[in-house]
Amino acid sequence: MPNVVWDQLPERMELVVRKGEVFDRPAQAELAAVFQEYEDRAGFKLPLRYREFITWFGPGMFTGEWFAIAAPTPARFREEVGDVFDLDKQQEMVLDPEGYWASSCDPGKLKQLVLFASTEGGDWFFWDTSEVRNASEHEYAIYGHARHWSEAKVEFVALSFEAFITDVCLAPVYPLGSNEEREVEFVHEPAWTARRKSAK
Repeated sequence: MPNVVWDQLPERMELVVRKGEVFDRPAQAELAAVFQEYEDRAGFKLPLRYREFITWFGPGMFTGEWFAIAAPTPARFREEVGDVFDLDKQQEMVLDPEGYWASSCDPGKLKQLVLFASTEGGDWFFWDTSEVRNASEHEYAIYGHARHWSEAKVEFVALSFEAFITDVCLAPVYPLGSNEEREVEFVHEPAWTARRKSAK
């Protein structure tokens, strides 16, 4: 496992954007308003380390296009950002009454799970908002659901969002018990991008 110090993560991570585009990082005030609006609607506080991560990098593809991290989306990005990077769209998918979780996952438990990340292989990662692990930093237990399971089984994967990033996303094996080795890339392709303005 790479030796990752959380505060050094921005220095180690390469931000990759498509040719002709730039990372359109929202201002602190805009992000604070988006986070607050989401929390008011969702009824829980976003983890502080998650807020730091989104402030640093935004939602997007993390570690070599394997982990998709979702976030509350500013209105100006909603038409351009894929559903996999939009926290509200991810939750709509989980709560879809026509989806397979509607009949295979306990309805009470389902209401406590918030889908915030997924993998290229179709695995899902949730906060269990009923399982507070650090109240002062709004950290919740994180659970995962592997695509290859036929039922909506979830397993514990991390105590906090920071641990999810450093011990799951940056681990030398694929998540959720596969133990298959993977090459970790310190890259993030942010979903909040904009075409470079033409020089006048």
